[in-house]
Amino acid sequence: MQITERKIEELIPYEKNAKKHTERQIKNIAKSIDKFGFVQPLVVDCDNNIVIGHGRYRAADRLKLPTVPCVCVDDLTDKQVRELRILDNRLNESPWDVENLLSDIEGLDFSGFDISFTNVLRDLGENGESKYTFADDIPQYHITGADPSLHEMVDTEKYDELMTGIGAAVEAGQISEEDEILLRWAATRHIKFRYGNIAEHYAHADKAMQELMERSALVIIDVDDAIKDGFTRLRKNILTSMCRITM
Repeated sequence: MQITERKIEELIPYEKNAKKHTERQIKNIAKSIDKFGFVQPLVVDCDNNIVIGHGRYRAADRLKLPTVPCVCVDDLTDKQVRELRILDNRLNESPWDVENLLSDIEGLDFSGFDISFTNVLRDLGENGESKYTFADDIPQYHITGADPSLHEMVDTEKYDELMTGIGAAVEAGQISEEDEILLRWAATRHIKFRYGNIAEHYAHADKAMQELMERSALVIIDVDDAIKDGFTRLRKNILTSMCRITM
């Protein structure tokens, strides 16, 4: 499949395109293209009608790019083109794996992008599917299975490895007492919480434990309060330093 540069003025948006793009989304796409380049080509038919990539087309036009990379599907029938256009939009819709997101996002810089991960944080279920219902932004946690064990809720493999190394450095006299404390505090950043299982444990817990879990931000009962109080490395990183929150 060959990628060719085509003049943006020659491309024709599909007038019946069912996928809508907000002004905010176009601005973010334009920012992404400006920062990373045009890494995802448009798909067009033999007459330069856009099949896939209307958002990128509008962003490129805003950036006044003279040409954009395109893939031409000139071997498809008109019916197949219409099917492809709709399926591409529909099949790209999928939930987040929250635990993987939280693990991968730390240290990344999304400044300049008008995006929010607030809604993503509410989906704490496994495989991107929340097992809990939400009403008025307040989660209602219900028992759906057995109460998870401690090791089912927390992954300490990297933390344990770091603590062993720190202990060895202390025994060898290689670091000061203050440095030891600093490194031990830093090591806790590598403890991974399995929030789906933690939510299940919360549902099984008594009121006193639930209140302590809420104060520790292991669960979020009121999203606005969680953000306001700086809750969690769950995600002060996401909610402050990495993106501008639009509530």
